[in-house]
Amino acid sequence: MGPFPDHHATRLDGWSPRRLELGPVALVAAGFAGVIWTLVLHFAEAPQGWQLELTPRYLLTRGPYRFTRNPIYLAYAPLWFGWGSSIAAWPC
Repeated sequence: MGPFPDHHATRLDGWSPRRLELGPVALVAAGFAGVIWTLVLHFAEAPQGWQLELTPRYLLTRGPYRFTRNPIYLAYAPLWFGWGSSIAAWPC
């Protein structure tokens, strides 16, 4: 019988695809939009194209760079949290 006697009997009771509520989807969308916004701004501001350098020759101070020096990391937080929250709502 085990510690959870009716676990298998009620596993899918009450579950529907609509249970994946809009909260996690909105978090993923906001995180993805933040990443795209940051990349578009970075490519637009790069004077001679985007180059991989340890010390860039320009400093971005507009958009999300106004608030943080690492806006992509900041945008990844809601993206991963929303994804994890939506996966937690799936049936086992």
